[in-house]
Amino acid sequence: MFSLSRLRPLVVAVLFLLPGAGAEAFFQTTTVEGTIGRDLGGIWLLVHNTAPQFRVRIDKDAAASRMQVGEISAETRRLLGHGGVVITGFEDTAALSEARSIGVFEGDVILKVNSEVVEDLASYREALETVPEAMFLGLSRPALRRSEARVVKLRYSATVGELDGQSAVVSEELDFRLLESVLPFADELEKTNRASEPWTATAEQVAAVKASWHKLPLPERRPFVRGEYTMTAADSYDSSLRRDRNIDDTIFAVVGKLQGSPMLGGGQRIMVWGFRDFAPGKASGTIVDVTMGSAPFPISIEFKGTFEMMRLADWADSDNEVVAERKAAEARKKAAAYDDIELAPDVPAK
Repeated sequence: MFSLSRLRPLVVAVLFLLPGAGAEAFFQTTTVEGTIGRDLGGIWLLVHNTAPQFRVRIDKDAAASRMQVGEISAETRRLLGHGGVVITGFEDTAALSEARSIGVFEGDVILKVNSEVVEDLASYREALETVPEAMFLGLSRPALRRSEARVVKLRYSATVGELDGQSAVVSEELDFRLLESVLPFADELEKTNRASEPWTATAEQVAAVKASWHKLPLPERRPFVRGEYTMTAADSYDSSLRRDRNIDDTIFAVVGKLQGSPMLGGGQRIMVWGFRDFAPGKASGTIVDVTMGSAPFPISIEFKGTFEMMRLADWADSDNEVVAERKAAEARKKAAAYDDIELAPDVPAK
């Protein structure tokens, strides 16, 4: 998928300590490659909407040429971040049976025929004409869509100077952190995921997170123990970023390599956010999310889609202050409990 050999020596390092079950700390570090040129500083609510993507080998005559396809809906286009064609049915039971045998269903969206990108019905038919007998279809399954929301802290500072006789950003420092908070609407979000329904944060939900982001509870078992992020400008993209349809035309990308907590089975999760659009207090783009299980054998599950970020507040350390206050209160409670213990009198020596 994405080459992680590009992660150069870290220029920004952060130790983010949180109490709770599992590992004692969530270590997060950030590297910057190229010039981002965007003031991203602040506290953000990050919302993902993704669907699984996969490839299947299919016989052209047995099924592919007899699949009924149509244009995707506006909602599906928003979910994927680009075009495709949706499978609406099959001309006969033989084609249906062949498709079922390899795991292709009505509602799946065709994104590629071999290496040819599918944007609409015309490009799908053109690609199909080049296939002799069998082919690989790149598919997305919106029926298994999922949504995820997190609070993100982004610290940004830049030095402006003169470059080639013009005013320009000559150096930047960025610090990207995912917080492991339990959001106030977590139950509702999980309910929509179980039903594979679309989900969007309401104004009331955004306001609730804005008011309480710094004091939200931690999960009982935190999902990650380490996060390494690389913020990369478009002119510094490597070939792996360029090859991905979801990322190649974005302004800059954040490549996150997250190490899973051993309490939850370990493994790695690679998330790539490709930033495309900005407005006051908002940002959006496309995301690639790959989960790599570690036991009993490596398993790779790939989700792709879109994300949206809503700015909640200026960058602050008030969440760390709340954590410190909680730890101090717990220490006082333990000390008070110890003071109340009555010790037995010394037994005189015989």
